[in-house]
Amino acid sequence: MTRDPAGTFNSIQAVHRRAALPAPIYPQLEAIALPHLAAYITDLTRHDAAICRALKPGDAAMYAIRPYGTHFCTYRKTSDTDLGDAANTARKALDYVDAVQFVARDARWYHVECTAAAIGTVQPISFSDARAIVTDQYVQQRRSPEAADRWSG
Repeated sequence: MTRDPAGTFNSIQAVHRRAALPAPIYPQLEAIALPHLAAYITDLTRHDAAICRALKPGDAAMYAIRPYGTHFCTYRKTSDTDLGDAANTARKALDYVDAVQFVARDARWYHVECTAAAIGTVQPISFSDARAIVTDQYVQQRRSPEAADRWSG
């Protein structure tokens, strides 16, 4: 994994945005996940569909597919207007991404970027890149003054 000269992973995210045109997110996930799911199809058809319908422009997530289910790890929510809440969302996503990789090393990872209500891009990504992007989001939010005040007490 390499960083750009500024030490961030923005170049990775920009590559993903250029690589695909925005489209409804759920049909993209369905086309990607269904061929690989042996069980727990409702993870996709019920739970992931509901999450996709609730996505707002600016939201972002990592999505993991394994034979026995899917995992939707939202790491950026535009509804997190408080920077402390935004840092907490990213921290929870980082823990979740690590947990999924621990139990399912064969998971296929995708980066989901919402550009309009329930519309966006879904791009394949390595676990190390997924973890780096989520970590970068957490570090950015954690450094904010509002988040620092919230964590200190």
